[in-house]
Amino acid sequence: MLLLAWRNLRRNRIRTLITASAIALSLGLMLISLGMGDAMYGEMTRSAARTAGGDLLIHARGYWASGDPARLIEQPRGILESIREAPGVVAAIPRVRIEGLVSSSRGNAGIQLIGSDISEEIALQDVTAFLVEGEFLTGGRKSPIVLGRGVADDLGLEIGDRVVVTASDPAGDLVR
Repeated sequence: MLLLAWRNLRRNRIRTLITASAIALSLGLMLISLGMGDAMYGEMTRSAARTAGGDLLIHARGYWASGDPARLIEQPRGILESIREAPGVVAAIPRVRIEGLVSSSRGNAGIQLIGSDISEEIALQDVTAFLVEGEFLTGGRKSPIVLGRGVADDLGLEIGDRVVVTASDPAGDLVR
């Protein structure tokens, strides 16, 4: 049977060449497609980690089920130190995230407030690179704030405009 197949391949060399070329081209395109898919998946994973705030997030028990800002991690310093000492850890940054409302004389917008130590954030990723205009929490202003371009445009805000931020404190009371 093998001898018959070999004779058939040698008998019509053009057909054999066309078939072999089609198989090679298909295999090459499949490998390129798999490589591109793998690269896109890797970029999506890195982008999701950047958007979420890191590769590993630690929250108080039950936080994601309720979103309750009163759910805090007790004694976070000890946890932070043990995480920072783990092999492969580049940075461990404590953050506070709460939902809030920013108001100006032109309107209101819902926002997510993120509080962190800026020196630690910059060590992990240069967040100042995303700044479109103004200064990044420097310059000696009282109660500085950095807003996303979408919120600033929606409220018609410019640098130096005053805003009022309203959010819940850990006790559940509204504070401004």
